[in-house]
Amino acid sequence: MKTVLFITKCKFPLGDASSKRYDVLSRYFIDRGFSPVFIGMGSTKYKQKEIFDNKTIISLRKYQRPNLIQKFLNHFRINEKITKYAAANYSNSDVVFVDPRLFKVFRRYRKRFISNNIIYSVVEFYSPSEYLFGGFFSQSYRDNVSFNNNVTPADGKIIAISSYLKKHFMEKGFRVVRIPFAVDNRGTNITESKKSDKTGFIYCGNPRNKDRLSDILLAFSRLDSAILNKTIVNVYGVNAGWIDTQKQLRNIKDRILSFCNFCGYIPYEMVSEKYSNSDFSLLLRPMSERYSKAGFPTKISESLEHGVPPITNFTSDLSLYLKNLINCIEVKGDDYVSFSEALMTAFSLDDSTINAMKKEAKKTSIEKLDITCFYNELDYLVND
Repeated sequence: MKTVLFITKCKFPLGDASSKRYDVLSRYFIDRGFSPVFIGMGSTKYKQKEIFDNKTIISLRKYQRPNLIQKFLNHFRINEKITKYAAANYSNSDVVFVDPRLFKVFRRYRKRFISNNIIYSVVEFYSPSEYLFGGFFSQSYRDNVSFNNNVTPADGKIIAISSYLKKHFMEKGFRVVRIPFAVDNRGTNITESKKSDKTGFIYCGNPRNKDRLSDILLAFSRLDSAILNKTIVNVYGVNAGWIDTQKQLRNIKDRILSFCNFCGYIPYEMVSEKYSNSDFSLLLRPMSERYSKAGFPTKISESLEHGVPPITNFTSDLSLYLKNLINCIEVKGDDYVSFSEALMTAFSLDDSTINAMKKEAKKTSIEKLDITCFYNELDYLVND
């Protein structure tokens, strides 16, 4: 049987969004007769092959519950450890996916791999605004920008997550296809119809300097108390202490906590169940930043997958999939004022309309974002 190898730093199986993207891509390869092998930093036993759903998982995370020293050791030269292990054990793989974060190291080991079918799944093009001092002191920022600007067609082929990235790499002469954050709809069901007197909203993830969660919560806080009494916002990814880091929210912390639950970090595999009590998901990103144009929000694909209409502005390629008042509520800008207007639209909808939007959200996921929708693109990329 042919082998497709994924060399990454992801937390297989399904320990983070990146591992889900690769796992979903592997469905194509299984359907085409390949045997997938994942080498990463997951929760399986160190260097032991374990089989999940016909996929071989190998973790090079030595310590699963590390202290500070062990945490350092887990990450010390990990790019080289993963790549070297892959070269020593799976050099004859027919197709090799390489995490762009491992690109510099992989270049040194490239000759050890037999296949010329090298593919990079590119999902980010960072902006200086995301980092202190414009990313000058950030290794992850420098590595990301370096890869996007310096990788060459001789290094491999590209799966770009957005039209912005596809155009970027096409202009450099790459064999490239666009595949957004696709999902595997087998086994996922639409969230239950709205039954509660309160309207439930969900934000799932760590906003860092990417999502404007503070503007979202500021928009909620300016609603009438009568509306907020019928509102519940669940934030997964940060705890309530995060409010203290946001200058515009500190003075209204008590008001925010009256309608918002901060649930902190949850394991990625628990994300699905958290959508089941939600009527809408929440996302707001700046319209003009490079990272907003180049990425494709995982949160939107997951929201649609579970039949939860997002309230969001249309960054990246979202306008290809989202239709206002059909499967989402569009935010017409990227500030709290625009988000407030979208929230008022949400609260004006009756239950039957919300339930219809949920069905349309799931329909969009099945018809436009399921991985099977992109088999032609993958055939083109793999079978050159």
